[in-house]
Amino acid sequence: MGQLRRAARLSQADLADKLTRAGFPMKQQTILTIERGSRPLKLEEAHVIAEVLGVDPRSLVETAAERIAALAELRAAEEEIARCDREIARLVQEIQRNDQLRHKAAERLVALFKAEGRPDLVSIYADPEPVENLITEWRKTPNG
Repeated sequence: MGQLRRAARLSQADLADKLTRAGFPMKQQTILTIERGSRPLKLEEAHVIAEVLGVDPRSLVETAAERIAALAELRAAEEEIARCDREIARLVQEIQRNDQLRHKAAERLVALFKAEGRPDLVSIYADPEPVENLITEWRKTPNG
């Protein structure tokens, strides 16, 4: 409603004055709360406001409905982002835990292959690839 009021070159006080003269006593503060969405707009008020602003009464409702829909979409997207953040944190912990297990298993293999006198196999497991490289390679795969 504020955009429509400004387009009509009226201040909140001017609109309140015109509405008061039209039989709907209002103050500038009331217009402010309506524009902020803190106070619902009554049907009768919407018709008079639309008449004063020279617009179709539906434009007042459509703007509010669009704002409410956009706000709902924003909140849903923010909730989904928060859920993804939690999932990422969980996955990072899981990766770190599995990386520790991988290193321990590699250390056991190195010890076993050293005991068997297999330096060729020791070199394969002595320095496991950093987990970041594995993740990068996984992302490159078609299913990754």
